[in-house]
Amino acid sequence: MSQQLPEILLPHAELLDEIAQVWLDSGAAHVAIWGEGKVYANWANKPTAVSNSQPTYTQISAAIKIGDEMIGHLYVFGQNDRISKKRLKLDADLISSRIAIDIGNVINKGSARDLAESEAVADMVRTYQVLAEKSEQSLIQVQKQFDALVRLNQYEQAPTEESLDKWLSFFKKTILDLIPSQHVFTIDNQEQEDLVLECHPVRFKDAEDIVNYLQDMESIGHDLHLDSASELGGIPESVRNLLYTVIYTTDKRSISVGLVNRSLGSFSAEDHSLIKTIAAQAQSQIERLLNRAEVLENNRIKTEREVAFEVQSHFLPEPPPFIQGLDIFATSRPALDVGGDFYDFQVRENNSLVFTVGDVSGKGMPSALMMGNTRQILNSKARDGSIKSPRDLLTNGLRDLYEEFSRVQMFATVFSAFYNPDTQQLTYANAGHSPVIFCSAKGEIQMLEADSPPLGVLSTSLALNHTLQLFPGDCLIVATDGLSETQDIEENAYGNERLLELVNSVYQDGAAHVAKSILKELDVFSIGSEQTDDQTLVVFKVE
Repeated sequence: MSQQLPEILLPHAELLDEIAQVWLDSGAAHVAIWGEGKVYANWANKPTAVSNSQPTYTQISAAIKIGDEMIGHLYVFGQNDRISKKRLKLDADLISSRIAIDIGNVINKGSARDLAESEAVADMVRTYQVLAEKSEQSLIQVQKQFDALVRLNQYEQAPTEESLDKWLSFFKKTILDLIPSQHVFTIDNQEQEDLVLECHPVRFKDAEDIVNYLQDMESIGHDLHLDSASELGGIPESVRNLLYTVIYTTDKRSISVGLVNRSLGSFSAEDHSLIKTIAAQAQSQIERLLNRAEVLENNRIKTEREVAFEVQSHFLPEPPPFIQGLDIFATSRPALDVGGDFYDFQVRENNSLVFTVGDVSGKGMPSALMMGNTRQILNSKARDGSIKSPRDLLTNGLRDLYEEFSRVQMFATVFSAFYNPDTQQLTYANAGHSPVIFCSAKGEIQMLEADSPPLGVLSTSLALNHTLQLFPGDCLIVATDGLSETQDIEENAYGNERLLELVNSVYQDGAAHVAKSILKELDVFSIGSEQTDDQTLVVFKVE
């Protein structure tokens, strides 16, 4: 500090140094005291020329007075927000009060009443005044506490892209400035989730024991202020005292903060009151961060759905091929959460048809990408003339897919069939796929059940070949479980039994009419309920 303090300020040089240093630490360019047309004192991180005329560039100032008599002004350069102005006025009032005590005057304690223009600032001012009246506490600690309150308020007011984890880390550091303690920790308690314990400055060895104590006492969601040995029964001996309070709570989630071992003595009623005041500010800040996180997550999901839909649409073939004697219709309706449904047709040189219908487990982009890979590999096997049956197709396809299925922990149900138009024979293999419904022209209807787990569950497919001799009027419906699992508004599934009854009433019509009638009935059934899974439907009608 460079200074030429007047005699009335000399006894308070140490106080002025402390105030100035706190400002410099919080980002001010420099601090000065000006009066009687000259600079009395100047503090700066770097040497700064300050003229003896009143400064004219950006700054904030507050008057230092004894009663109505002006002694000078306290200037801070590089800070010009509303909160800093209130804080500077409090600093000037502190200096004035020290001077007034020295000369036997009484400071006007009501002068701070006009400082509060907002509820948040008013709370900080009142808290600061309480702290300042604690005679055993040093001014530098009082100033650090107020600075911490300002930082919390500024963090709340400013837009931020910080995550909740980063904010809680900032919050724990700030709490230690407000109430110096050996440790601080936070507990994030979400419904149906494990407790998340985070500590500052480091994770201490007794932290888990404290959490266990709080759980045993059913106090995770309640305030605690423990100081005596009898009150601390069940807590490790290293814990002298504990202050714990909830800073955010809803029906499904609570976040709490705890302080362990107050640096000076025990936690006081003022400490408890202070941390409750901070908790009120924290509640709104956490809500803002969680709301922002929800918006970001919703945007991420929306983007993923759009991309997954594009991937899925790209891999679904154009209209089914023309096969003499067959009427084929295929459609797929993606759900809000795009899944892994697919179907594929491949016509061989002898005009035989190879087709597959499948459903990859999972939702969203991972499922859509795995679906694309599965369909591509099975399609390549369908074009391979050495593959003579659906069983061979599934076995060879799984050989190429199993490692990838294992890596991403997914699987795929697949129905594959070879149709020979010359003999009108259909040979199929079913790896875990349902529903598959065969309706004969004679009026018989049956589910073609799977005899093998889905592809990816085992390293080899157990599916066997089965042959159907088809006749005019026969109908084969291959769908995905999004149809049978369609739910009504009360979350009741449509089910295979009702689906069989529905198919039995419409299968005699053309393939397109059969498919559209089924989907129309499911739409009526699910009015008021969101579609949660893809609905894929392929209908083959023998003409």
